[in-house]
Amino acid sequence: MLHDIFVNICILMVLIFLTAKAFMGKGITPSSPIKQRLLFGFIAGVSTCIMMVFTIHIKSNVTLDFRYFCIIIVSFFGGIVPSVVAGIISIIFNLAYHGINDISIVSAIGTILVSLGCGIFSSFNINDRLKWILMFIYSILIRRAVFSVILSGNKEASNDENLINLATIIVSVALYFFINYLIESHKRVTELYKKSIYDYLTGVYNKGEFELRYKNIIENVDNLDESISLITIDIDHFKSINDTYGHDSGDFVLREISKVLKKSFREDDFIARVGGEEFSIILRGLSAEKTKEIAERLRIAVENHWFILPCGKNVSITISIGIAVYAETTNDINYLKEISDQKLYIAKQSGRNMVCS
Repeated sequence: MLHDIFVNICILMVLIFLTAKAFMGKGITPSSPIKQRLLFGFIAGVSTCIMMVFTIHIKSNVTLDFRYFCIIIVSFFGGIVPSVVAGIISIIFNLAYHGINDISIVSAIGTILVSLGCGIFSSFNINDRLKWILMFIYSILIRRAVFSVILSGNKEASNDENLINLATIIVSVALYFFINYLIESHKRVTELYKKSIYDYLTGVYNKGEFELRYKNIIENVDNLDESISLITIDIDHFKSINDTYGHDSGDFVLREISKVLKKSFREDDFIARVGGEEFSIILRGLSAEKTKEIAERLRIAVENHWFILPCGKNVSITISIGIAVYAETTNDINYLKEISDQKLYIAKQSGRNMVCS
C-alpha cells in the first residue's frame, strides 16, 4: 500500500509540474480570462480522472485516491469557475468508470461539495497558507462524511479512516511545500526573463531584444503584408545634463522620457532603449505621413513636459527624431535602420528638436 501511495504522490506532482509549465508566463488567478480558467479547470478535471484510474486499494471495499487535491489546487489558484469545471469532469468520469451505484453517487455528492466549498474559500481575503489549510480541513471533513456513509456499520471503518486521514495529511503538507517551491521558481524565472529583455533603468525593451525583433523582421520580410516604420530618437544635449546635474539627474530624464514614449504609442508598438540616450520604436501598418505625424506629436510632448530633477531644478528637454518606413522611404528593409540613423543625424545637424524623414 505504501508503494501505491508513493506512486500516486509522484503522479500528482508530475501533473502539477506539467500544468505549471503549461501556464508559465500567464499565471492563473480568479480574475484571469474565462477561457484560461476553463482550460485550467479542464486540465484539473482530467487529472482527477487519472488519479481515479490509479486508485489505491486499501482493502476490498476501501479505496483511496487524491482527486480532491486536484480540486483544491485548481480552486486555490483559479477560484470557483475552474473548481466547478474540474468537479463536473470528475463526477462524469467517476459514474462512467465505476458505474452508477450507491458508492459512486455518494462520492459524486462529496465531489460537488468539495468543488463548491473550495471555490468559495478561494474568494476569502486571507493569506495563502490559511486558505490552503481551510480548503484542506474542509475536504477532509467531506471525505470523512463520504467515508462514513459508504462504510456505515463496518467495525473496522475507524481504523481505515484514520489511515486515510494520515496519508492525506502527509500528502497535503508535501504538496503545499512543493507548490510553494514551484511558485518561487516561477517568480525567479520570470524575473530573469524580464531582466534579459527589458532595460533595467527605463522599463522599456533593451538593445538585445531590439536587435532580435529587428532581425526577425528582416528574416520574414517576404511574409510582410504591412509597412514597417522605424523611429530613432536621441535626447538633445543629454551629456550636459549628466555633467551639470549628475548621473542621477540623467537617469531621471531617461525614465521620464520613457514614460512619455509609453503614453505616445500603442500597446503593441515596440519601444526600446538602444543606447545611452537613444531610443528606437518599431511600428507596423502606418504610412510615412502618419508615422511623421506621430513622431511630431511625440517631439512636442517631450518639449512641453516638465522635467523637475531630483535637485529641484526644472529643465527643458528636447529630442531629435529620424524616421524610415518600409516600403516608402526605402524598398530594402535591410537599410531601414541605416536610413533612420541618417535621418536622425540630419535632424541633429539641422539644429536639433526636429523630425526628419
